Formats: sequence, C-alpha cells, structure tokens
Amino acid sequence: MLASETGPRRPRRRQRPQRGIPPALGSLFAVIALIIVLISTLSLENHLPSLRIAEPPPAGATNRVLEPGSYQADDPAIVRSGNWYTQTLGSTTPAATSSSMVTSTTGSTMTLIFYGTDLSMDARIGPESGEVQVSIDGGTSSILPSDDKGSFVDLSGNQAEETSILLATGLAHHDHTMTITSASDAVVAISRFQITASTPFPWAFTILYSGLAMLLFVVMRSAVIAFSQDRGWLR
Repeated sequence: MLASETGPRRPRRRQRPQRGIPPALGSLFAVIALIIVLISTLSLENHLPSLRIAEPPPAGATNRVLEPGSYQADDPAIVRSGNWYTQTLGSTTPAATSSSMVTSTTGSTMTLIFYGTDLSMDARIGPESGEVQVSIDGGTSSILPSDDKGSFVDLSGNQAEETSILLATGLAHHDHTMTITSASDAVVAISRFQITASTPFPWAFTILYSGLAMLLFVVMRSAVIAFSQDRGWLR
C-alpha cells in the first residue's frame, strides 16, 4: 500500500459578503435624479418659446426680426412711412416721461417683423385720436373687429390716456409681419410694442409633469419604506 503524500492544507479564504447599495440610498439617488429632471424640464419650458429657428426674411424686407420683448415705437427695426414724429409727454423726471411716435396723416404706416405668438401695443386713446388699420401677415387679426378694409382699432375716447391693446394672439411659432396704417387725419400716438411667445405643445408638458409627479411620489414612498426598514422601524 502506497502512502500518498499530501501537503499541508491551505486555509480557505472566507469570501467577503458583497455589499450592494442600500435600498434607502438607491431610492434617495432616484429622488435626486427625478428632481434634477423636473428642474431641467421647467427650464426647458421657460426657454423653449424664445428659441427661434432662422427663417428667410420676406421679399424686400431689410429690418431685423424682433424677438419676444418690449420695444419702443421708434426702434430702428420698425419701419415707418409717411409723416411720423416723436412726441414726449410728462415731467422733467425721466421716470415720468413718455415718448410716442405720432402721426396725423392718412396712410402713414408702421411695419415690424417679429417672432412670437402674441403682439400688443401701447397707444394713446382720446378725443383727438382716430382709427388705425391692422394687418397681420397680409390678412386680418382674429381678435380685432374687421370691415371691408380689414381689421381695425378705434383709438377714440372721452379721456386722453395710454392703454395696452392686444393686436394678435395664438399665432404660429414663426416670423410674422404686422402693419399699422393710419385710417384718417386724426392723431395716432404709439409708444411701444410688446411681443410674447407661448410654450409650444403645452399638453406635452402637462403629461410630462403628471408622469414625473407620479413617479416621484412612488420613488419617495419607496425611499421612506426602505429607510424605515433599515432603522428597524418596520418589520
């Protein structure tokens, strides 16, 4: 009988238990990630309306396209034809001073190209003010009264004051051309234009926010349960 030679046995190494990410910590990371996604979505919704894809200007146009914002009526990008002059009203204090572009000549026009969905103007109404015709992309405005000559705004009133008048709303998200024409020899005084752009596809953001809110609720609930189990509060 042959004796088998055996060497000394080496002690087996004990395998260390692999530690994974605790459920509570994983849920916390998921909550933070969802909050970052939610903040990014809010930022996208706020900045998306101002993102403009450059379009070829209308034939013969030389003025720049006005993006969402507030613009004085004497802005160089606003093209005027006819007899317009600057009129300043108010006190010697700059904050109380109001400047307007004024005409009292029939046929005087003011044209601007803008990117946005809504357009309003600040104009003076009063006993000496008259009517202006408004053209949007060569047609009428859907929110202004119209006659056989097109859309118009009646600036006449019992008391002279400046007011904001909405000229167009719900326009498509691309460049538009607006022309104002004095319809009589009455006074027309315009001080500024306000351009805004609404968020495109608002329903998509509503669905996205609803989904994120539900997912955030589920993840936060899981995080609370996992944390309570780690603490031994739940068995």
